[in-house]
Amino acid sequence: MSETLDLSDNQITSLHPGDFTNLSDLYILVLKGNNITSLSPDALKPLKHLFSIDLSHNPIVYLGPDAFKWQSQSMYEVMLKGTKLRLIDGEAFNSSTGVKSLWFENNDMRYLPWNVFDPLTYYGDPQEALNLESNPWRCDCQMYEYARWQQSPQGLVAGALTCQDPPELRNKTLREIPLEQFKCNCSHFSTPSIDTSGSDVNTTSGHSAVLKCNVTACPEAVILWSTPRGITLADNSPHPGLEVLDDGTLIIVETGPDDTGTYSCMAANYLGQATAFLQLKVIPSPGLAEENVDETTDSYV
Repeated sequence: MSETLDLSDNQITSLHPGDFTNLSDLYILVLKGNNITSLSPDALKPLKHLFSIDLSHNPIVYLGPDAFKWQSQSMYEVMLKGTKLRLIDGEAFNSSTGVKSLWFENNDMRYLPWNVFDPLTYYGDPQEALNLESNPWRCDCQMYEYARWQQSPQGLVAGALTCQDPPELRNKTLREIPLEQFKCNCSHFSTPSIDTSGSDVNTTSGHSAVLKCNVTACPEAVILWSTPRGITLADNSPHPGLEVLDDGTLIIVETGPDDTGTYSCMAANYLGQATAFLQLKVIPSPGLAEENVDETTDSYV
């Protein structure tokens, strides 16, 4: 059995529990260049000895809590280069404290949770890496704790981050900015709250559906949607037939039977997160129902 499995550029859209059964000796898993939008920790459960995973160039927007919980002793390297990554959960590495090489450059992250790298320990080995370059970092209060960590001895492993916003800090690196300048213009700081009123509950197959996720938060929250088909997306990651607007609204352009089910909208800032669940029922169109009746009748003729 090979210790490396390369599934690059195979149009894979999702990973499920059982996909890697009987591959417990797998050491390196390469999944770059597919259409994976989210990572389920349980899909990797059989891979107890996995050392390195490459998920680069997938439209992944979110790395959730305990992402590699089944690789607590083995995982060393995680590569997510050139994805649509908007958010790393603050508990993403709580169960995989041996990770020493992270490659998250060329994504769409604006801030980092203050505690995201706390479980990891760096010793100054040349093979250790924490690459977060070429993200549109917003150097405000949400980056304060990370900036403080980066200026500590352990944070020296991290490469230099360059700010894109606010304008007065653009093109400055995190390390050269005094900590007191990481500020947010909030009259009232708040964790996100979500209002889904105005969302469609029912729609006819072939018609569009609108699901609302009106978020109140300061500082501004990241908004992520998950669909019954296992797709996770944000406003920066359009998916065929799906679009998230700047205000958090999810548009399903042309609904079908597979769009019936539970949708979730998650909003997160550095103070916390909230999730709202919405149910959508797609009703078969009258024309489709008549076609099905005709086909059934023909089968008995």
